[in-house]
Amino acid sequence: MAEPHVVSALKAKRLAGEIELATRRLQGLRAALRSLDETLCLFDPSILPEAIEPKVWRPKADWAKRGEMSRAVRDILRLGGQLMSTRDLAIVYMSDRGMDVDDGRMVRLLSKRIGCCLRGKRDQQLVMSEPGPGQVHMWRLT
Repeated sequence: MAEPHVVSALKAKRLAGEIELATRRLQGLRAALRSLDETLCLFDPSILPEAIEPKVWRPKADWAKRGEMSRAVRDILRLGGQLMSTRDLAIVYMSDRGMDVDDGRMVRLLSKRIGCCLRGKRDQQLVMSEPGPGQVHMWRLT
C-alpha cells in the first residue's frame, strides 16, 4: 500500500547522518572547552570557568554571502541617488534585511564591513567618497 516514491523521498529526508555529524561536532567543542578551562585554571587557579559568560554568536542570517553585501550597498546608493555615510548605508542595509537597527553594536560592525567593502569598490573606481562632517566619508556611485 505504501507508495515507493513517497518512501524513497522520506528516506532521503531522514536526518540521522546530520544528527550524528552534529553530535561529533558537539563532542569536539566540549573537549576544546574543557581544555581551555583547564588552561585558564593553570594561569589563574582562583578562576571559575562556569562563571564566565558564554560567547553568543550571531545567526548566519545577519551576514551576507560573498558579493551580496557589495551588490546590496551599490543598489542602495543607486536608489538613494545622493551622498550617504557608511553608517546610513549600514542602517538601510540592516532595515532591508529585517535586522534590528537599534542594535548599536551591529550597526557599528556593519558600518565597518560596509566601509571596507566600499574602499575596495573605490579602488576599482565603482564608487567615490567625499569628506563629510568630522571623519565621516560620504559615498556615491561613479
